[in-house]
Amino acid sequence: MIAMGVNVRVFPLGEPARDRPAIAAVIPKKAAVKGLAWALRLGAGEIRLTTELLRNRSWRELSRLAYAVLRAGGAMAALAKHPPTHVHAHFLARPADVGRIIARATGANFSVTAHAGDAYMPWEPLLYSERIASASAIVAASGHVAATLLARHADKRVAVVHCGIDFRELPSVVPQKERRGLITVGRMVPTKGYLELLDVLPAVMDEHPTLEWHIYGDGPLYTQVQNFFSSTAFRDRVILHGSVTNEAVLSAIARSSCFVLPALPSDDHHGDGLPVVLMEALALETAVVSTAFAGIPELVTPDVGYLVPPFDKQELSRAIRAALTQEAALRAEAARRGRAMVQERFNVATEARILAEQVWGISVPTSVRGLDSDGR
Repeated sequence: MIAMGVNVRVFPLGEPARDRPAIAAVIPKKAAVKGLAWALRLGAGEIRLTTELLRNRSWRELSRLAYAVLRAGGAMAALAKHPPTHVHAHFLARPADVGRIIARATGANFSVTAHAGDAYMPWEPLLYSERIASASAIVAASGHVAATLLARHADKRVAVVHCGIDFRELPSVVPQKERRGLITVGRMVPTKGYLELLDVLPAVMDEHPTLEWHIYGDGPLYTQVQNFFSSTAFRDRVILHGSVTNEAVLSAIARSSCFVLPALPSDDHHGDGLPVVLMEALALETAVVSTAFAGIPELVTPDVGYLVPPFDKQELSRAIRAALTQEAALRAEAARRGRAMVQERFNVATEARILAEQVWGISVPTSVRGLDSDGR
């Protein structure tokens, strides 16, 4: 958006990524006193919702509302002199609470993007209803999420805007003959399919004596995965890198033969929606194996990658084997199709333009030098 000339200020609720200095540069300086004064004023506008939460004894939601008011107060201290005309929140959760409060205080329009589990939020029914009611438009990060929202809120305008990738940030495509190994990138939790891979990969690695599996990410399953392989013959071929910079992850994907992410659903709706890392893998012409779950089939189609049913370990094993042994010419052709498809349908320039024009009502240039290219 900024590259297109749109005046955007970014207010992350958490610490900005260490490799995202552009975002850090637009975070306002803390103004504690002014922020607290604003929070008191904003809190007065939440009396109706506060009363309803107290009546329902919704203590979790009440604490989240208090958090949102305080964070909105801090933002308003920086925005008061230059109020926004539009407030957009990423995630139909805490950011939406903060965003709608700022929008109400400034008279700005409010919109929000739902990515995955935040399209449900059964554990915050009152706050969720307030977010939906306050939004003039809702953005879905995939067609799957859009269908979920429209089934529950047929009266709302829902636009599909993917979380596209910036091809300028990608490393050069590595020739297929120079690639080695499997790679998985993602938080080490059950919904990323790590436990399924523990059952499947030993047999695959036994068939491929030099095959390595590189894991980038951290989380509750880190120790379990580490311990599982420590007593096997594959212990030196399973490398856990932990959390690293996005630049390091992209470089590793570019050097890998196959990207594996068998994403899974969960009872609490905390699973994936449409993982950006799958877009990055396809854009880097790396073979992809994933699951037919949520919005993933919108990206990983049979002509560019391998999809298997969730929890189907036999099919997962077959897909990984097929990806590793695919004939070179067919692999290269599928890789080129994958990159071209991402460039056409999941490019950050295209998606930002849709968000600006269809949701925010802002005209932007039809082309921005460098932003629309495929990064080659």
